[in-house]
Amino acid sequence: MSKADLPLVCDLNALTSEERGRRQMILEAVARTIIERNELANGYELTFDASRLDLAALGEWIALERRCCPFLHFRLDIESAGKTALALTGGPGVKEFLNAEMSS
Repeated sequence: MSKADLPLVCDLNALTSEERGRRQMILEAVARTIIERNELANGYELTFDASRLDLAALGEWIALERRCCPFLHFRLDIESAGKTALALTGGPGVKEFLNAEMSS
């Protein structure tokens, strides 16, 4: 089964309660550094203020998120000029899922 065929269901039981708490804490910190959100055909690209972004924390969040939401595709671009962008994409319905998640 490919990632595009995986159901759009988050499995928070894939994480321990400590990991869920850590995931939420990291997400809140990383979200504060988002300076731009661009719509893609199958998801969104988030651009971060690289001077304020904790890259290790972003990597940890991606690792945790991959476990509970295996249907998501992640592409991290780090440019030497200081731009850091993360594309969150996936199969049918992922864009709508992400839109709902980012709205809450």
